[in-house]
Amino acid sequence: MRLWPALVLSTLTAALAADFVERDLTVGAGEWAVSGTLTTPGKGKGPWPAAVLVHGSGPQDRDSTVAANKPFRDLAQGLAARGVAVLRYDKRTFQHRDRLAAATDMTPQEEVFDDAAEAVALLRKLPEVNGERVFIIGHSMGGTLAPRLATTIPKLGGIVLLAAAARPVADTVVEQIAYLRTQPENQSPEAQAKIAGIEAAVAKLKELKQDDAGFILGAPVAYWRWWARYDPLAEASKLEIPVLVLQGERDYQVTMTDFDLWKKKLGGKSNVTLKSYADLNHLFVAGRGRSKPAEYLSAGKVSGKAIEEIAGWIQAR
Repeated sequence: MRLWPALVLSTLTAALAADFVERDLTVGAGEWAVSGTLTTPGKGKGPWPAAVLVHGSGPQDRDSTVAANKPFRDLAQGLAARGVAVLRYDKRTFQHRDRLAAATDMTPQEEVFDDAAEAVALLRKLPEVNGERVFIIGHSMGGTLAPRLATTIPKLGGIVLLAAAARPVADTVVEQIAYLRTQPENQSPEAQAKIAGIEAAVAKLKELKQDDAGFILGAPVAYWRWWARYDPLAEASKLEIPVLVLQGERDYQVTMTDFDLWKKKLGGKSNVTLKSYADLNHLFVAGRGRSKPAEYLSAGKVSGKAIEEIAGWIQAR
């Protein structure tokens, strides 16, 4: 009888593994190639519809690891178990961070767009993928940039925006900082001083001058100039391909204010579907009450209902 729990665990693990198959591959070539993982359905027969996962801000690995959470791993495996192949990869600023640390001319083109385009091109060459049904799933900053990606990568099957900001970056950061300032763990003089420093940097972002140079909040001025010219709402409103916008109502990083802006701009378009979830945070993990940074220290899983929504939407295109 002592072996029974181990036997159950072994059987369950084998059953879950049968739902998907993973293999490592390389996205792109040459000096900026990045490492990735392709997750394909373990049951049924392809070629499968497929999706590329596009990261949020900052250096991130292929799982989009945030403390104890790995939302991109959850998405990839959950979608593959539901008949959608998924490609995720280490972000360029993660794999090549040392080489990019001093780059004064980096913009989202180098940070995001080049590798996303390479990932889509790679998927379209794979025999197990239906090259006419390749989608972009962007989370946070990746979702904000997805409308522009859709204009630069031809013939996408559609785009999914997860917790995508609709406002200027500086406005989003101001709101985040105001919330973080109220949290108990940030009441020390050191924490408050750090927050004040970020506020000063954001104020500079809002008033960039022609001769400004150097770095602000760890990114070159050229990067912030690019963002100042980008309007995700305007870009998305021009799209004719299918668009799915999902938002967690507990999210403190990208809030319902952004979702309401997406809904106001895109809600009347027949190619757009919008949905929010009362119990989900920025990582689409369930909980209670407004999310807090400390919540990320506890391991959680991306909501099955959100994964079902995405998989069903992709399968229906």
